[in-house]
Amino acid sequence: MTRRYWNINLEEMMEAGVHFGHGTRKWNPRMAPYISAKRKGIHITNLTRTAR
Repeated sequence: MTRRYWNINLEEMMEAGVHFGHGTRKWNPRMAPYISAKRKGIHITNLTRTAR
């Protein structure tokens, strides 16, 4: 499998709002490793894990 390296900047991801996920009722259990917290009914995505 070819490994791809993306030029991803965490600050740009924060500005784009990538860390805001879906509502806590609409989530796939396979996404559990990428969710870092739950706040006000929304899952917060772990950006460093997502950028890998």
